[in-house]
Amino acid sequence: DRSRVVIGTANEGEDVILYISPDRPLGKVDARTPPGGSAPHSPAQEVTFELQHSGTSYPLNDVCFVDAQHGWAVGGGGEDHRDYVLLRTVDGGRTWESLTTSLAYQLDSVFFLTPRLGWVSGYRGVILRTTDGGNSWTRLASGSTYKLAQIQFVDERSGFVVQAAHTHFMRTTDGGDSWTHHAIGISNDLLEISFVDARNGWAIGNKSLLAHTTDGGDTWHAVDYG
Repeated sequence: DRSRVVIGTANEGEDVILYISPDRPLGKVDARTPPGGSAPHSPAQEVTFELQHSGTSYPLNDVCFVDAQHGWAVGGGGEDHRDYVLLRTVDGGRTWESLTTSLAYQLDSVFFLTPRLGWVSGYRGVILRTTDGGNSWTRLASGSTYKLAQIQFVDERSGFVVQAAHTHFMRTTDGGDSWTHHAIGISNDLLEISFVDARNGWAIGNKSLLAHTTDGGDTWHAVDYG
């Protein structure tokens, strides 16, 4: 049943979890090893969620937690996507605080390495970095005017960004101060990428794209998953 498929692979503790849905053939890829090195969740496992209230009526596009207490969520909308949402919790999501910046565009992705160091990305090439947990933000020069749909860092210097509806992604080796643009070399538009370190990563995209790189994204190889 291609409406519900989970593919798990393991290579020296690096797990790849792939979710497939009818309206978005490849909806999520996560190459990070779960805490404790446990195996990927199987479809039969039961997971329960508790509804939490964000305090905003705008859509929320992404959420990131670095531990059980510290998390951030981003979103937005409005005319020409000019309204942003940037939220923070320090109590596991029981309460959320709205953070402010000079930004005036919708945010689509958030990624934190520690409770203090994190990045967000969104419309019109916006990338912001914080070193104090979100109290203040610095806008970074991305060199892009497109929607930056996903951002991920593997350490304080090495990070990756997906440009929405494009076959290109962006890479930084200096914490986001500068970015270089790279083509994946496959015609399918990218949806998301996930790296376990600065060299090894996976990408998903339209038309059931699943690709793998072992050189930081310089070259990619399509993966046949059956």
